[in-house]
Amino acid sequence: MHNTVQNYFSLPPTPPHTPGPHHHLLQTPLLMLPFEEEECDIDDDGFFTDDVGSFSRFFDLEHKRVGRLNNVPRELYNSHCVGSSHGWLVLLDENTDLFLLNLFSRVRIQLPNKEALPHILSVQKNSEGTVLVTYKVGHYRQYTSPLKYLHKQLIRKVILSSNPSHNNNYRIVIIDGNQLKLAFFRPGDDAWTGLEVWGFHGSLPIKITTIDPSFPIKEVEEPWQKDLYTTRCYLVETSGDLLLVERYTGEYVHDGVPVYEEDLLNGQTNHPLVCPYKTLQFRVYKLEFGQKKWVEVKSLSNSMLFLDGNHSMSLSAHDFPEYKANSIYFTDDYGDRMDEDYLYGGHDMSIFNLDDRSVEPFYQCNMQKIQPPPFWVVPNP
Repeated sequence: MHNTVQNYFSLPPTPPHTPGPHHHLLQTPLLMLPFEEEECDIDDDGFFTDDVGSFSRFFDLEHKRVGRLNNVPRELYNSHCVGSSHGWLVLLDENTDLFLLNLFSRVRIQLPNKEALPHILSVQKNSEGTVLVTYKVGHYRQYTSPLKYLHKQLIRKVILSSNPSHNNNYRIVIIDGNQLKLAFFRPGDDAWTGLEVWGFHGSLPIKITTIDPSFPIKEVEEPWQKDLYTTRCYLVETSGDLLLVERYTGEYVHDGVPVYEEDLLNGQTNHPLVCPYKTLQFRVYKLEFGQKKWVEVKSLSNSMLFLDGNHSMSLSAHDFPEYKANSIYFTDDYGDRMDEDYLYGGHDMSIFNLDDRSVEPFYQCNMQKIQPPPFWVVPNP
């Protein structure tokens, strides 16, 4: 298996490495990177015109080097990636229909089309490169979207319950991008089914419990104020515990401190300072099932978390000693700001250390715009 995976990559020679006693190479997260601009062109609809594929490079976090995926699967051409879970990519093809793809085994699994989503009635492409989407939300509602942004409107996040390579008992849950409703799919279904709270132990999802989502949100340290940063939350399972991770991102950050947008102008020039958004802080909470409440935790102990806009995961430093325990590895998923007319976006990638609450970059991108934003994928042939 080791050779099978390595044959897909073109990597420079590296010094000898001795893995830990419980090291599992195929479970080591890789950062999936988009093509380089000089490699191919993009048409007016946001699709690739050359045979390169949207994601043909990986950053090897352990050795801090970039590798290239050889013989890129043709399914990546003209596709948008909307999720990565259990080693599989969740993609929207040129017709914005969903399918699964394992980059390493090259197995493809077709999923019900977009009209089979519970919140969608129809999607019609117009001649001018836009699409008309009709929603089912109590009463019908329509909106028009450019084709290249339709994937964001249709799907916000996709999670697999297990690896489809192992058996046919997996389930897929999506959050739609417009109404933020949940829907699930199981192999053999012809359509997506809407749901709220679920468990996948039986043949059908069943409601397990209702948990009050409230928890003691703390204000970040002075001099921060609410309008200087945005927050996002992630759910992560680790060693049987359910964690809620709150991420604080400064909207405009100068020398590590959030600033107001109006302060970016100085008296000597009409050009504002370039101060990209940047994640500066995390808070972690654990769900106490018996009390049905969230309790803040100060340490992840021997674990590390990997967060992005896809399937967040936890690993143990005992199995992967090359990574930093009690840390959060994160990539950029600030979708509301990535499409703004700035020279940056997709750049917010670092390691947050819970011991000293410091932020350390792991991939140097010089703050240029990276689209689509990088995300974690676990090789799983």
